[in-house]
Amino acid sequence: MLHGPHYAAWGVVALLQLDTGTYDDLVMIDMTAGVSLPGPIDIQTVRPAALVLAGEINDRGILPSQLDGGSLALNGKSWKIIAHQMKPSPNGDLDGEIALLLEKA
Repeated sequence: MLHGPHYAAWGVVALLQLDTGTYDDLVMIDMTAGVSLPGPIDIQTVRPAALVLAGEINDRGILPSQLDGGSLALNGKSWKIIAHQMKPSPNGDLDGEIALLLEKA
């Protein structure tokens, strides 16, 4: 409910490939131009990313830890997922977003 309108307006369908299978109907927000995310020692960095609703990942039986090392086709470009970062809503992790940190494939 919190993120739905945002994804309806700016979301695009992406293809996610993991060891557990291929998922071709995930709606993500393309942030590959760079997004500022906090690092492990509170130093922010700008890097390519994609945002996906945690509920979409959970509904498909994917654990967030399974995202790392996967690949993503988004807006005609191929990316490798190097890490993920949880962005919980006030209702917790499963209601928030997951930022996928990317590098060109």
